[in-house]
Amino acid sequence: GFVLATRIVSPIKQIANRFRMLAEGESMETIEVKLKDEVGQLTHSFNDMTLSLEKKESALRRKADESAALYEIAHEITAQVDLKPTLDLIVDRARNLLQAEVGYLALREGETEVFSVQARSCSDDLDDSFDGAQFTVGEGLGGRVIANGEGLIVADLLKEKLAIPQLADYAEKKELRSAIVVPLKRQGKVSGVLYVNSSVPDNYQTEDKDLLNSLAVQATVSIESAELYERVREHAAILEQTVQKRTEELEQTNLQLEEASTHKSAFL
Repeated sequence: GFVLATRIVSPIKQIANRFRMLAEGESMETIEVKLKDEVGQLTHSFNDMTLSLEKKESALRRKADESAALYEIAHEITAQVDLKPTLDLIVDRARNLLQAEVGYLALREGETEVFSVQARSCSDDLDDSFDGAQFTVGEGLGGRVIANGEGLIVADLLKEKLAIPQLADYAEKKELRSAIVVPLKRQGKVSGVLYVNSSVPDNYQTEDKDLLNSLAVQATVSIESAELYERVREHAAILEQTVQKRTEELEQTNLQLEEASTHKSAFL
């Protein structure tokens, strides 16, 4: 009777002790299941609950870390005013955030259906011919994202037809395998495409795509602000040139009037 009571009471005490640890915020470990009766089932249930809590806690920690990272990135990006440094920073931070080997960003050319690579970041050198590489709607991974307006995850790049030859060659050379591609949208229309590529097959999950989507939203706002700043600066430069030219013309006119007045005085 004593042995049986001990076999029953001991796991219950362990469970009670684990609940106390949980209440105090300590990490918990599963309990070895020795019995196949109701107490054993209770222990199984406790272990399942422990694993579930650990997964949820891990997910919460990841969300907190991602939110903090996105906040820091947003602060960095918005601090930029020139377009090119803004684009470079977006791609670099996207690659680091998703721990990718390659990241690049393509933007729409005006109101056309053509998109061209405007910025890139990679752990190894990528041929300069990649800059400015173009593709159209429906062409390659980026073209599919533009056509559908939704991001996608690629488990194996080697099984995909890539629209940009330079990237296809680089992907094969560097054994790039998985990718995430997400759209940048303005007023419901795709204005750009953001990519990250990894050498690990099937490396990305839905939560990774969601994370890159969140960065893409911030990137779109920053790019629009940088483009607006560039337009304002261009207009200011044009206005300054116009004012300078008009000033020179007025000065020349004044000189001519002075010369004419001098000649008139000499004649009289």
